[in-house]
Amino acid sequence: CRHCVRGRGKSQAHRQLDAEQSHDVPHVSFYYVFLGQENEKALPIVLIRDHPTGITYSHAVPCKGTSGSPYPAKQVAHSIKQLGYSKIVFKSDNEPAILDLRRAVCQILRSEHGMQVIEEESPVADHQANGVVENANGQFGGMARTLNDHLISNYNWTPPTQHPIYAWLINYSSFLLSRFQIGVDGKTAWQRLKGKSYKKPILMFAEHVLYLPVRTTEQKKNKLQPKWKDGIFLGFKESSNELFIGTDSGVFKASQIKR
Repeated sequence: CRHCVRGRGKSQAHRQLDAEQSHDVPHVSFYYVFLGQENEKALPIVLIRDHPTGITYSHAVPCKGTSGSPYPAKQVAHSIKQLGYSKIVFKSDNEPAILDLRRAVCQILRSEHGMQVIEEESPVADHQANGVVENANGQFGGMARTLNDHLISNYNWTPPTQHPIYAWLINYSSFLLSRFQIGVDGKTAWQRLKGKSYKKPILMFAEHVLYLPVRTTEQKKNKLQPKWKDGIFLGFKESSNELFIGTDSGVFKASQIKR
């Protein structure tokens, strides 16, 4: 009634969040999205959304399905493992390529990580499931476009869609969303998952930095060589404090940076 709505009514976003958090088994959805420069072949991306927390992962992949590379299945499984669940409902649509990838991911999660996985397909009429998907897609697309616009403006250069830098931009887009976008409950996805705010300093994507490389035990120190090197920031390693730095010679891990 009118009085119930005025006194106790919640927005649709609140009701959806409450519904997702009330599941006995957490739901995780994944699906393909595509981004690309105008008049260029779009880049396939796997987008993963954890329903209870809103944590999002995004990965550019070389192909749809699993026939072209083992990377997509391994990367999706690794991301889902980061959520810390022992049992999930793993959802996707019924596109053959995504079903093929889902089977491969499930095999890895079960055999290598001992996770219980219940596979489920989202019907077209399932507005709640599709709402989560559409919401994640809209948020991710907005962040990716924002980072891309800054990249183009900062360097006065528009990379082609297949340029390797977009794999890093796509990954960093979901990294930022998960840690800093505040939901209707006043929390970020990171807070819902970890119980605390993300406090580490961040950088602008592709920002020029001086970095201190992570050295292996086999590498010998050269006393005359500078300790700090030039590079551009590409992102963080999910499971540690290490940073990824791009250089003319490739991508390297860094333990520290100076702006």
